[in-house]
Amino acid sequence: MPNLKRVGRQLREEREQTQARLTQLDSALKALGDVATYGSSSKRGRVMAGVGNPCQRLPASGLRPAQSARRVKWKASQKKK
Repeated sequence: MPNLKRVGRQLREEREQTQARLTQLDSALKALGDVATYGSSSKRGRVMAGVGNPCQRLPASGLRPAQSARRVKWKASQKKK
């Protein structure tokens, strides 16, 4: 039985240490998140302030159908003129 008590105490201590480390990591991530999102107003997610165009983060496969639709609409309007 003494072994089980010792193991239980060690596990509790390890859990407390891990919890303290997680708290530190959460604080660091929060600080980094605040810095990374400062000045951005992107609807697509967090972006560092002043870095690139939001469209650059979209995959090309997501842009192609939209571009094709705009092209078809433009060509149709050109035929009417």
